[in-house]
Amino acid sequence: MSSTMMYAFGTDGNAYLYGETHNAWRGAWAIWKYLEKKYLPPYIPAYVQSCNWYDPSLSYEEIVRYLTFQPTRLNDRKESRAIWALYNDPKVDRVDKIVLATTFDHPIIPKANIQEVIDAFEDFKCENTSLPEQAVILRKMLADDNVIAVGWNQTSVSADDWNNCGVDENGDPIPYNCLTGNKHFNPFDEDELK
Repeated sequence: MSSTMMYAFGTDGNAYLYGETHNAWRGAWAIWKYLEKKYLPPYIPAYVQSCNWYDPSLSYEEIVRYLTFQPTRLNDRKESRAIWALYNDPKVDRVDKIVLATTFDHPIIPKANIQEVIDAFEDFKCENTSLPEQAVILRKMLADDNVIAVGWNQTSVSADDWNNCGVDENGDPIPYNCLTGNKHFNPFDEDELK
């Protein structure tokens, strides 16, 4: 089973696995689907529009009933960008932007902002996510004097961006260092969250 992996960055700046929540489908994927439904118009893929049964006069609910599932932009990399672009959309509220930012590649949240992330995770209105479990892990990080920041790897089946930045002379993985590295971003430094 896949998981959402949460990495702490110690006082030396190095990443280490701190905790994980099982079933990554309850992580980024669930968040993206929720935000798509909340902020974007219903999505009717081109392949549905080319079906012999499709009629533009059908309501979206009729299309979903016919398909027996709700189409999502997430099945098309190009269309998915509309969901990720919500981060820069002024009509998207701050809680949703904070949660969305944690699903991106390479976000690092400094300890000073972890409580706001916990609050956002608890205020996020989507059910069936791993956010409540992630909030528990974040609370532990907040109380841990060795932790200066947190980062995510949204699914354990993809690359590990924080714990595998090359190998040392012994062949051991080199962790990412948030104090010296430059591939991360801090969403709280971005104007879009304001």
